[in-house]
Amino acid sequence: MDIYIKQWNDLILNCSFDNTYKMAWSKALVELTVNTNEPLEDIVIFDINDIAKLCLKYYWNQTNYFDLIQSPNIKKPPGIITYTKDLITLFFNKKQSVRPIRFEKIDFKTMGLAGEYELTLKNIVRTLKQDVCWRFRETYKIYELDRNKGKVFINKSHVFTLKEYGDFLFTLINYRWTQMYECVYNYFTRVRIIYFFTNMHQDFAK
Repeated sequence: MDIYIKQWNDLILNCSFDNTYKMAWSKALVELTVNTNEPLEDIVIFDINDIAKLCLKYYWNQTNYFDLIQSPNIKKPPGIITYTKDLITLFFNKKQSVRPIRFEKIDFKTMGLAGEYELTLKNIVRTLKQDVCWRFRETYKIYELDRNKGKVFINKSHVFTLKEYGDFLFTLINYRWTQMYECVYNYFTRVRIIYFFTNMHQDFAK
């Protein structure tokens, strides 16, 4: 296995955790990398705001359908989960229905929730800068950071490597994310987890 991917593998499987932020962060970064066009520059720059959008997507779909708990402290959920749930509540109130809809199908501007959506992203970006982006890469400097400007820098050759190993990394991240749940939560939560990750590519809104 490529040494750069081995570093990702080690970070994903062996990172310490109080919540699932690191899995959301790593999955978002891999997704952005896989979907980026062939880079022309030697260094590819990713915006933490774009990472935040994907993190919101993951947590929206997990929470909206299954209300999966994301940390051991049930009485004090992680901030990003609170921001996500607040936006879901606003969405349900606006829609006057609690029927779940996948994040990808929602136009917050059309719903009249553009301001609330942007505020949610702003709060998620702040959390990612403060608590996640630098902690995930403590052991291996798999990317460079400018936390003030909210930028992540990855070498062009590493972008190609991430593209090549994208499917492997997605599977690994989903496995570790599920494992985090199972470490701290009860049987019924595990049943919901298994169902979610088994059906995560299906369109639940249909």
